Amino acid sequence: MQAVLCHRYGPPEKLVVGEAPMPVPGERQVLVRVHATAVNDYDWSLVRGKPAIYRLMFGLTRPKRSIPGMELAGVVEAVGPNSSKFRVGDRVYGDISEHGFGTFAEYCAVHEDGLVPL
Repeated sequence: MQAVLCHRYGPPEKLVVGEAPMPVPGERQVLVRVHATAVNDYDWSLVRGKPAIYRLMFGLTRPKRSIPGMELAGVVEAVGPNSSKFRVGDRVYGDISEHGFGTFAEYCAVHEDGLVPL
C-alpha cells in the first residue's frame, strides 16, 4: 500500500510517499481503508521531533513508527479477533492518538475504541 513515510526527524521535506506493508488488524482492531485524513500541529511536532520530549516518547534518533497521522475517516475493510463494534462496510471516523499512529496511508489498523460510526 502507499503511505507517507517519516524515516527521520526534520522538516516536512523529509517525508516521502512510498510502499508500506498492509496492516493486519489485531485484537479488537479493525482495518480501515482511509478516505480522508487531517494534518494537525501534533503531527508536525512528531515529524520534527520537537519539543525534545517527543523524542523520548517516540524514538530518540528517528520515529519508532514510520507512518505518522492520527485522524481518519474511511470504511471498515476487515475486523480483527474479538472486535464487536463494527462490521465490514461500516463508515467510521476516528482520532486514534490514544492507540497509535498511521493514518497517512491507504489502510490503517485501528483499535475499535478509537473510532465512531459516521
